[in-house]
Amino acid sequence: MGAIGNRLLAIICVFIFIPPSLNASSVQKQVPVIWDIWGVPHIEAGSENELAYAVGWSQMRTHANAVLTLMARARGRFAETPGHMELENALEQDLWVRQMGVTKTALEWWDQQQPSERASLQSFADGINDFAKAHPEGINDELRAVLPIQAVDVLARLAHVMLYDFAVSPARVTEDASAWNAGVAPAMANVQNRGSNAIAIAPGKSGSATLLLSNPHLPWSDLVRWFEYESVTPQGRFYGVSLLGLPMHVIGFNQTLGWTHTVNPMHSYYLYELKLEGDGYLLDGKQTAFESRIETIRARLPSGQFTEKHITVSDSRFGPVVAHDKNRALALWVTGKDAAHTMTQYRDMARAQNYEEFNRLLKRQQIAIFSIIYADRDGKIAYYFGGRNPSSRHDISRGSTFLDGSKSTNLWTGVLPLEQVPSVTDPESGWVQNANDPPWTATQPNSLSPADYPEGLVSNPFVNLRAQRIIERLKVTPKVDFNALMNLKLDTGSELALRTLDDLIAAGHQSSDPDSKAGAQILARWDRAMNADSRGAPLFIQWVKLMPDDDSIFTVPFDPRKPLAGPRGLAEPAKAAALLGDAVRELRKTGATPDIAWGDIFKLPGGQLLPANGGPDPLGLIRATYFTQSGPTQDYIANGGDGFSAVVKFGTEPHAMGLLAYGNFTEPSPQGVRDQMQLYADKRLRTILQAPVAQGDIVLKELIPYLPNQQPRAADAGNRPVPTMTER
Repeated sequence: MGAIGNRLLAIICVFIFIPPSLNASSVQKQVPVIWDIWGVPHIEAGSENELAYAVGWSQMRTHANAVLTLMARARGRFAETPGHMELENALEQDLWVRQMGVTKTALEWWDQQQPSERASLQSFADGINDFAKAHPEGINDELRAVLPIQAVDVLARLAHVMLYDFAVSPARVTEDASAWNAGVAPAMANVQNRGSNAIAIAPGKSGSATLLLSNPHLPWSDLVRWFEYESVTPQGRFYGVSLLGLPMHVIGFNQTLGWTHTVNPMHSYYLYELKLEGDGYLLDGKQTAFESRIETIRARLPSGQFTEKHITVSDSRFGPVVAHDKNRALALWVTGKDAAHTMTQYRDMARAQNYEEFNRLLKRQQIAIFSIIYADRDGKIAYYFGGRNPSSRHDISRGSTFLDGSKSTNLWTGVLPLEQVPSVTDPESGWVQNANDPPWTATQPNSLSPADYPEGLVSNPFVNLRAQRIIERLKVTPKVDFNALMNLKLDTGSELALRTLDDLIAAGHQSSDPDSKAGAQILARWDRAMNADSRGAPLFIQWVKLMPDDDSIFTVPFDPRKPLAGPRGLAEPAKAAALLGDAVRELRKTGATPDIAWGDIFKLPGGQLLPANGGPDPLGLIRATYFTQSGPTQDYIANGGDGFSAVVKFGTEPHAMGLLAYGNFTEPSPQGVRDQMQLYADKRLRTILQAPVAQGDIVLKELIPYLPNQQPRAADAGNRPVPTMTER
């Protein structure tokens, strides 16, 4: 049958598995898991530890090799098991993780865990390891050495993705360091490939019940891949998604309430400029030594041999040094390193039953970043700016990325309490939203003022066109019911086109350039959307690429004082028309006709390469789809955007429609699991199936063996370094 056939057979069989290292008499519990037609596991667990174990097991059933790869990356040992990644790419990732001290952070968090938290982390790791023992044929050879997974590895995975991908990234630090070297202000962070839409509708606005839209936009990659599942425990039911490699839901809903996240424009990191003195730096007028550590990064060559690279990392009072010149250095400070209980806060949020309980849990502030949009069955809706926004007893320039590192008083030491962070609860409008815009546009009319909050709290004042499109539609639509919210979520219209196209078409018609005239005729027939059959959409995006990327092109530029007024109109129509002619010629160079349809160039991943819909910022599409060009062809393949999405109606029982575009399996899936990419191509959502799942919607029933009361082993508590792959 072959390896793939054996793996598939193991997955589709209904069975009770007892690990070889155990005998039947030692098995005390079994955790039932039902897999539905969309590949979603519904886990019925008797305790939090049983649930964590079953989640680890289920993530391995769906993504075994992806999970192990993520754990290797979080250890900073990815280059030892390069797998499908290029070696240089893997080395760069390891360098970042080692430089940031991710393992050290994870060990510090481990020391702060309560016994119940350690037991839950251990249970999740045990579920991963026991699945690997039961299904060794499903583990790629180069990843076997990653096993066993330790409980502290799970904390490293959390720190890696939350702090050193979401809060700050290597690309962001590189850009800022370049600006520092050039003596200019750093560019504002862009939400491209890290955006989200979130909306909550009160019963008065919907006409019936409270509604919640969860619509994060992330890359379709393993580092931020969603894992969709439902948990059923004595504490209640919860449906949603975790990030792969983590044991808790990150967004979702239970029977009475739900929440979602967006990436918020907060200062999640700062860079401190240090004045170098001898082998150290000046702090409070005194020479202070760096804490130096040598990191050995190992790489596995194609021959199977290993090579080593030694790097020295200099840690300052403010964080690791990430750039330097002859007399100065930059040290990176990241929010959330002192938040050791993120997983527990998420777990408790999933068990909350009302707004008051949920609000009390948010006051723990263990979630380092993200806005929070909330809705519940009682009709309450809320928006929180969210995050561990830094505070200090001293006057520090909050609005600047670069801070003075010569004084210890300039170090952020506290967190703004939840009460001092912008929030909106039950506004008169009947709706709240966030699409990565500042808090001042959470609802309309605006109930928040920047003057009431610390200066510089928000890192980017710009209200992107995607957010403006959502706000305008919520404002002008008297009633937004369940179907209307679904349609809004799937809207492929371009707000940028709506605000510029009339001027561009008129200028093109008046141009003496025949290609500009031809382009204007094409755009005049365009539906101003990015649907698969939209002719003119590729020409428009080609024109956008050629236009200046600042507000100078607009008649009405963006103004934070009037956040919904601009940008709109074209300030230099003749120049815009000339560039439209260039856009026509650029498309012809690729072999495409200027009126080619969007779906003829922009495709969805997979064997069928289905025509895509949706588009990226800054086109201003609510339906966000990001693309990358695939080799020498003209095709662009979707690689991010709408991943998981859900529209929830809170009634006696919640009703939800949603999608996980790329599906819940990277390993072979059981026979009967349906592909969801076709639904994405068709701009449709599926009914989210909740326990109890109807018999006709079940493709697999499984009983997972679980040994209760497993305790974290001493080696997992960080008493020794994580071993290298060859030591295993």
